[in-house]
Amino acid sequence: MAKVDIDFEKELWDAANELRGAVSENNYKNYILPLVFLKHLSERYEVVRDELKVYK
Repeated sequence: MAKVDIDFEKELWDAANELRGAVSENNYKNYILPLVFLKHLSERYEVVRDELKVYK
């Protein structure tokens, strides 16, 4: 199976930069924290997926 090369970190960084100008400072955290959490989930998913491949 070919691995899809998605630069997820770059996508999140670009989204955060784009929001920086459009969102007030008070509300910025409401948009950034979910992006950070999504990044964490993505990395965790990859770790667990790789662990499961070992047992296959």
